[in-house]
Amino acid sequence: MYEPKNIPIRDNSRRKVELDKQSFDAFGGVIEGKRRFSFGKFFITILLLLILAIAGGCGFFYYKMELKAYQPDTFAKQTIREGSSAFGIVEHEIDGHDCLVFYGNGPAREHHRGLVFYPGGAVDYQAYAPLLNELRDSFSVIVVPKMPMQFAWFGRNYADAIRREYTGMDEWYMAGHSLGGLIAANYVAGHEKEYRGLILLASYSMKDLSDSGLKVLSICGDADEVISQERFASARKNLPSDAAVEILKGANHGQFGSYGKQAGDGKASIRAGEQREQTAELIRQFLDENDGTEE
Repeated sequence: MYEPKNIPIRDNSRRKVELDKQSFDAFGGVIEGKRRFSFGKFFITILLLLILAIAGGCGFFYYKMELKAYQPDTFAKQTIREGSSAFGIVEHEIDGHDCLVFYGNGPAREHHRGLVFYPGGAVDYQAYAPLLNELRDSFSVIVVPKMPMQFAWFGRNYADAIRREYTGMDEWYMAGHSLGGLIAANYVAGHEKEYRGLILLASYSMKDLSDSGLKVLSICGDADEVISQERFASARKNLPSDAAVEILKGANHGQFGSYGKQAGDGKASIRAGEQREQTAELIRQFLDENDGTEE
C-alpha cells in the first residue's frame, strides 16, 4: 500500500479556538479576561425591572382601592333595602355604569333640582345612602355612580351621562366627599354654566372657582384627621367669595358616609347619625338660600 511520506498535516485546532473565542466575544463574552459592557442586556434588565415595578404598583392600587374598599355598613344596606321596596331608591344603569338613584319624596314641585354625587376614594358608592336619603325632600333626583376601582378620577365625566339621562331637571348641583369632592370640583370647573352649585364634604377645590358664578357649600369636621387642614385652608381662595364654609364641631372624616371607621381618621365626639343630620340640614339651608326659582 502507498503511504505518502513527508507531507505536512495542517493543525487547525489553534485556528478553531480563535474563531470560537471571537464568536463568544461578539455576544458579550470575555476579551482578554475582561467583560464587555452590553447596552442591550442593560436596557432589557432596566425594562424588566420597570415593568415589574409598574405591575406591582398597579396590583397594590387595585388591592387598596377595590379589594380593600370601605363597604356600606348595616344601616346603609338597610336604607337601600327599605328605599327599594318603596321605589324611592333604585339601582339603575346609566350609559353602561351602575348608579344608585334616589327619587325625591318632597312635595310636588314645578322647579326640578338634580344632584350628582361623587363618592370618596376606596369607598363603595352605596355607603352614602343614609345621607343622600335624607336629602330626597330637597331634590327631584340624586345620582351616585359606582366608580371604576372606587376611584372617582376614572369616572370623572360620568356626570355627562347622568345629565343626559335626566333631561327634565331645571338645575343641577354637583357634590362629592373627600377625593370625590376634589374630582367633582375639578369636573365642574369646566362645566360652570351647566351647574347651579357645588357641595363639598371633607374636601376642597384645586381648581380656581372664584369667578365661576357657582354657589358653593363646603363642610368639614373639626375632628377630621384625614384631610390636610393646611390644604383645606389654603384652598379657600379657590372658592367664590360668598361660598359658605361650615366646620362641624365633633365631626370627623368618615361619618359623612356610612362605612365604619376610616384609617387615620380622628375620633368623632358626635354620633354618626347626628353628623349626618347636621350635614343634611346645612345642605337644605344652603339650597333654600340659593333657590333658583327666586331669580
